[in-house]
Amino acid sequence: MIRHNIMGCKGFSVLAVIFALIIAMPAFAGNYEDGMRAYSSGNLKGAKIFFSRAIGTNSRDVNSRYMLAQIYVREKNYTAAKYQYQYIIKNAPKSQAATYSKQGLSLIANKANANVASRSTKSTAYKSQPKTVASASSKAPQKKVQSQFGVLKTDTIKTPNPTNAVLRYYYYVPESLEGKSGYPIIFYIHGMGGNGKYLVHPGHQQFANEHNLAIASITFNFSESDFQKNQSYQYPEAWAGQAFKDILAKLKSKNINFKDVYLMGYSAGAQFAGRFAMQNPNYLRGCVLLASGAKILPETAQKTRFYYIVGAKDESFRVNNYHEFLNKAKSLNMDASGKIFPKYNHNLGDAAWVEANNFVVQTMKMSKQ
Repeated sequence: MIRHNIMGCKGFSVLAVIFALIIAMPAFAGNYEDGMRAYSSGNLKGAKIFFSRAIGTNSRDVNSRYMLAQIYVREKNYTAAKYQYQYIIKNAPKSQAATYSKQGLSLIANKANANVASRSTKSTAYKSQPKTVASASSKAPQKKVQSQFGVLKTDTIKTPNPTNAVLRYYYYVPESLEGKSGYPIIFYIHGMGGNGKYLVHPGHQQFANEHNLAIASITFNFSESDFQKNQSYQYPEAWAGQAFKDILAKLKSKNINFKDVYLMGYSAGAQFAGRFAMQNPNYLRGCVLLASGAKILPETAQKTRFYYIVGAKDESFRVNNYHEFLNKAKSLNMDASGKIFPKYNHNLGDAAWVEANNFVVQTMKMSKQ
C-alpha cells in the first residue's frame, strides 16, 4: 500500500491499491485479513493461499480477487492477472475494484507492446552503439535527496502515553504542491486495531493529486487498560489530541504549508475525530464521522462543517448516535449533514468513503467562494 514499486516493474505501482477492504473495512476479518498481513510482509505465497480461500468461500469477493491479481502481476503471470481483472469488471462493473482492474488491463497491454517493440529493435540498437568505457559517474550515480513531495513518507513523534510512546504517522503531498502554500490536508483516522498506512493508499493519493490537497494518517496502538481509564486514543483530551497538533506542527516544519485541516475518522477513529472537534472549536475546517461507536454531541455552535455517515444495518446504537448528533447540531444552527447507507453494516463500503471525500471537495469549493 505504501507508494513504492511493489509490483517489481515501473508503472504497476498504481495497481497496488489495497482499496477495497482498507476503505470499506478498516477492521479486518478472516482470510482477507490474513492475506493482507502476509502481502504486507512480502509473503506472497501465503497471501495467495489466503486470498484463494476467501474466493473459495465467496466467489464474488472482488476485493480478494483484486489482491490475487496483484500477486500474479508481481509474479509476471499476466494471463492469470488478466483473468481476475476481467472477472471483476464483468461481475462488479460499478465497483472501485473494476475501475482499477481496467487500469491493470491497460498497463498489462502497454507492457506487452513495449516488450514487443524492445525485442524488435534490440539487435539493431546494440550494433549501432559505439563501444565506450563507462565513466566513473555512470558506475556510481549520485544519490538523490528524497523530496517531501510526490512520494508517501512516514515519520514519528514521541508521546507521554506508554502504549504509543513512539507514534508513527504517514503523509503524502502531491508533487504539484511543492513550493506552494494554503492547500488543505485530510487526516484519516483508523478504527480499533487498524493501521494508518492502510488509509493513505494509492487510491487516496490519486484523490489528493486530482484535488491538490495533502493526506495523512496516524497509526494509533490500542490498549484495553488505557481505554478503561479514558487514556486510549479515542479520548483526545488525554494525550492524542496534543499528539495530533504536534504532528501538524512537524509537517509545517517540513515546508508542508497546508492551511485548512480536515479530520475523518472511522469507528473508534470517529470518536477521536468528533471529540477533538468538540474540544477544539473551529480548529478544523471539516470533520467526517463514519460509524462512530460513541455518542458525540456538540455543546456549542462552531464554524467547522460536519458530515456523519452510518450504515443502516449497523448496530442500532450507532444509528441512534447519528440521529442524535444531527438533531443537536441542527438545534445549534451548525453546518452539519449526513447520510445513511441502506446496504451497509459497520463495515462501510467504498461508496461511503467516496461520499466522505466528496464532502471535503464540496467544502473546499465553498471556502473559495
